[in-house]
Amino acid sequence: MKQVICYGKHGFLNESGEVIVPCIYLEIKRFFDRNMAVKNEDGLWGLLADDGSAMIECKYDGIEEWKGQQRLFVKRGGRYALADYHGNELTGFIFDWLSWPMENRKSVCVDGKWGVINSDGLFVIEAKYESISLERNGCFKYKENGKYGMLKPNGDVLFDNVYDSFYFSADPDLFVAEKNGKYGCIDFSGTEILPFEYDKVTVFEHADLIEVIKNEKVELYNKTAKVGLYNKKGIEIAPCVYDDSEKLLDMPQFMKVKRSRKGWGLYAADGTELLPAEYQEISNLTFENGSRVGTACIPFSIKKKGKYGLYDPFERKIVEECIHDERLI
Repeated sequence: MKQVICYGKHGFLNESGEVIVPCIYLEIKRFFDRNMAVKNEDGLWGLLADDGSAMIECKYDGIEEWKGQQRLFVKRGGRYALADYHGNELTGFIFDWLSWPMENRKSVCVDGKWGVINSDGLFVIEAKYESISLERNGCFKYKENGKYGMLKPNGDVLFDNVYDSFYFSADPDLFVAEKNGKYGCIDFSGTEILPFEYDKVTVFEHADLIEVIKNEKVELYNKTAKVGLYNKKGIEIAPCVYDDSEKLLDMPQFMKVKRSRKGWGLYAADGTELLPAEYQEISNLTFENGSRVGTACIPFSIKKKGKYGLYDPFERKIVEECIHDERLI
């Protein structure tokens, strides 16, 4: 079926060029399942099948698709109702706003409060929250009295709304949360993994350590924030005395730390300081003809006082002292 426009109005031809839908519609919205919402001269919307046959007459102020559920949200008088593709209205016109769909559920707003319905129009979670959104594992982030918490898929409270904000980290089991202006880490049960005393918390995707920043401020463009490390069980690995940290390629069990006037050091995820922060370079990247190659290597290349050496992090020892003028790997 081919869409055509004649004098500013839309219609359709079949493959033989015959008119199957005359040019009478002001606007057309194609849906994911190939059906089409159409708007007539009176500004009302209906639904056509992908062969041009009418499914719902033009009688609504708007039509929105619920992808993958064979459901529509139809609008009248400024509110939405849930309907099927035959025009049967499954709910009254009670929804003020709609969110993005969440699998076979959708968050909806009723009289300024948010809840969740299923594809039959039944409330899975009562519309009583300031906001609600689907998160991992089918759980819902909710806001009540200005604070955020988490609900189980059935609407029961997973952990209470005591946080100013929280968001998923790169680790699927951890959240970075804010409380009273400070950041910490919690897990899916709401158990505190890191205390709420940091200005910034970064959980790396492919590293076993968490970077924390404390006393972050800027004075005359000089950053005085200090960086420390925790492991993902909440055990402090390195205190907040460093100026920067950096993970190593494909080596999540190690993390580099830096003191700006001294150099780089190295920590293991078990809390062992492997190298003090006094090296110009600690790298597990290989080089060929002076160009970096994106592959990890053992041992690590280290540089101190302009000279290169090698360090084996698994044996936890320097295998080649820093006495060479050029990189050894």
